[in-house]
Amino acid sequence: MRDVTLETTFYTKFTSRAFATGIPTALVSGVISAYEDANVTQITAGITLTASFDSVVGLNHVEVVATAANGFENGKTYSLVITTGTVDGVSVVGEVVEQFTIGQSAAAVDLANGTDGLGALKAIVDTLATAADLLDKLGAVDEAAAAGDPSATESVMQYVKQLVNILIGTDGIAAFPAEAAPANAVSLAEVIRAIHADVTGLNGSAMRGTDSAALAAVCTEGRLAELDAANLPTDIDAIKAITDLLTAAHAEPTGVPAVNETPLDKLAYLFMALRNQITVTSTKKTFYDDGGAAEWEKDLSDDATTYTETEANAI
Repeated sequence: MRDVTLETTFYTKFTSRAFATGIPTALVSGVISAYEDANVTQITAGITLTASFDSVVGLNHVEVVATAANGFENGKTYSLVITTGTVDGVSVVGEVVEQFTIGQSAAAVDLANGTDGLGALKAIVDTLATAADLLDKLGAVDEAAAAGDPSATESVMQYVKQLVNILIGTDGIAAFPAEAAPANAVSLAEVIRAIHADVTGLNGSAMRGTDSAALAAVCTEGRLAELDAANLPTDIDAIKAITDLLTAAHAEPTGVPAVNETPLDKLAYLFMALRNQITVTSTKKTFYDDGGAAEWEKDLSDDATTYTETEANAI
């Protein structure tokens, strides 16, 4: 379906054929009317039909002057329909020959958007009376760089040069602003000045703090090698004592395992159960130490549905 612009004239063609044979046949006494959306009012103004166009039998030419004065509107859909006429003696009233919209294409809708669409761009372009006016706004390469805040008198090129000068030019920023913390309405230059003020002096010995001399004297490879147990913190001694327990031989625990055994004894009881002798009867499971002495046992029961072992108990 084509989309046209209001206040324009467009043309379309269609072929009329005999119903019996399908051969192109002249449309007689034809009238084309337009229907708008679901409106039943026919529009005939501005619509001209030429049957057997260019003496070609069955070729029909339609001219549509789609203006507001003729009853057409933006944002509407129209159907061109034969409302009078016959072909080979048979009425063709009701035949749709063309459909079109006015101002409904994506481009047309965007152009009508005056806020942020092509319409807004067109409004800006309309303010530029001539090509010379546009060039004046853009500026020439030989123009001097702008100074200070943007105004209505400088060109785009002048502000481009100002930015280049600030970034890499010898002039730099003519008047560097005072430092300011990042916030709305604070310039990048103000924040850079604040960063500079914060890091000034953080180099060399200043990076080591106020006790840099003492720190340098202690934190050397030689001094670290001289550290012995007397210099280590108490906490490090405690850690060492624990690791010594983990690497030293550990005697087997005795008796029934308690619920609050130390982690080391809990591991030892597991080791005993895996390593040492175990005897199992129909009612008892007995655990032994390395010397063959029974240390604890579990009572067993089986009612043919559930097999149960009690907690560890004394022999």
